[in-house]
Amino acid sequence: MNGSIIKEEKINNSAKWDLSELNQGIYLVRISDETNLIKTHVINKLE
Repeated sequence: MNGSIIKEEKINNSAKWDLSELNQGIYLVRISDETNLIKTHVINKLE
C-alpha cells in the first residue's frame, strides 16, 4: 500500500498493525506494542 503518514510516531519491530479502511480512501492504523498502548496513525491512500 502506498500512502503518506500524516502523524508519524516511532514504532518498534514487534508492533502489530491493525489496518482498517475508512471512507474516502483514508486508512486508520492502530498500533499496539509490547506495552499494550494503542497509537493511531492516519494514512491517506494515494490513487
